Amino acid sequence: MDQPAGFWAGMVVVLLGGVVGAVMRMMGLGQPKDLHQPHRMTGDREPARAEG
Repeated sequence: MDQPAGFWAGMVVVLLGGVVGAVMRMMGLGQPKDLHQPHRMTGDREPARAEG
């Protein structure tokens, strides 16, 4: 049996989530996205060097 009301309610929830996420990003909330910084390991170790 078709349930179009449930389908459209789900679509509203998805779209509303996107809008709320965009508003939160504009307000500076949420986790920052640093896409351009390389991943770094913790600690101040030098890279391993081959001996020989």
